[in-house]
Amino acid sequence: MVSGLSLPDVNREDSPFAVTSPSSILNGSCCRPTPDPASEHGLLPNPVQQLFGGDVELRQLRCGVSCDAGGRASNDDRHILFSTAVAGRPRCTVVAVLDGHHAHHVAAAVRDELPRAFVAAQAAARDLAAALSAAVRALDEHVHGLYAAGAVSTGGTTLLAHVLSDGVLYTANVGDCKGMLSVRGAGEALNTCHNPDVPGERARFADAGVAVSADFILASDINVCRSIGDWDLGSPLKWRDEAGRPRGPLVGDAEVTVRALDGRDEFLVVGSDGLWDYYSPESSVVSDARRALRAFHNDPQACADWLVKQTLLRQRAVLHSGTPGDNITVAVVSLRPLPQLPRHSSSRLNLRAALPEDGRASPPSAHT
Repeated sequence: MVSGLSLPDVNREDSPFAVTSPSSILNGSCCRPTPDPASEHGLLPNPVQQLFGGDVELRQLRCGVSCDAGGRASNDDRHILFSTAVAGRPRCTVVAVLDGHHAHHVAAAVRDELPRAFVAAQAAARDLAAALSAAVRALDEHVHGLYAAGAVSTGGTTLLAHVLSDGVLYTANVGDCKGMLSVRGAGEALNTCHNPDVPGERARFADAGVAVSADFILASDINVCRSIGDWDLGSPLKWRDEAGRPRGPLVGDAEVTVRALDGRDEFLVVGSDGLWDYYSPESSVVSDARRALRAFHNDPQACADWLVKQTLLRQRAVLHSGTPGDNITVAVVSLRPLPQLPRHSSSRLNLRAALPEDGRASPPSAHT
């Protein structure tokens, strides 16, 4: 768990990214590091505050992350938040969620490598969109190297990374994690999930002679059309030819989108499919998160925790007793403060009706 997170700078000489896996980065278990003075009130250090320009001048970028195994024996989701500053390039803040399959090993390896891959790509690419594409390709290469070295024998991961830089939001997606942006309370999808029911994804498999159902790739045990890793699946899904070139319809390429931020944009909700598969429709996630942020005094950590609890309730409501649900990871990134809910109102839309005085002891009702 992180509230008012002070993000590590991967370019500092003493950065843990320069030598080893970062101990200060979230690693898939809920944890709350001791806040440093710069983030005591949710304010990031000045270099990161100055990240946003143009029409967007954000004074409070606050992040909260919460996760739960969802009734499973292990949590294979991972997540990471960090900042970078490459010479001659704008500073970037990166928020990423990964959903591993066949254990957590590939997701953890990709999480650990992501800062290095992104910095290297950012230094070489013409722009951030190209850097994101190159970084994801490098991550898939990295995992292939782990396979070749025998460090990994099976498994893969999805990846959804959001990069905030200079008033622009960049999104790179591989798989079925999802990010939503609140635009004056209305939800805006930031990426398309790469599931078999998506025509473009389905067509790529059909062209390769691989049959897919509405929600499953036949002759395999995965249900996403893009992933990092999964090299052990081999032909006809994902392999390398004699020249070492990647082959097969199960690609590790990211779909990258770019969106300018403006004064209407309020917060991001980024989650693994364990959130979106059970908490629907998507618009209710955004509207409920907005209500929770207002009730919880703009605390994104309290909002993320509450969304996970609500998702667990929904999982248990639809699953048979003893049936495991799915791993859940939720990141909430507050771009600007929202007005608090009124404590008293004669309106029928009294959104504080179910809240205690401090707005914390019990979360707002999802249907209030």
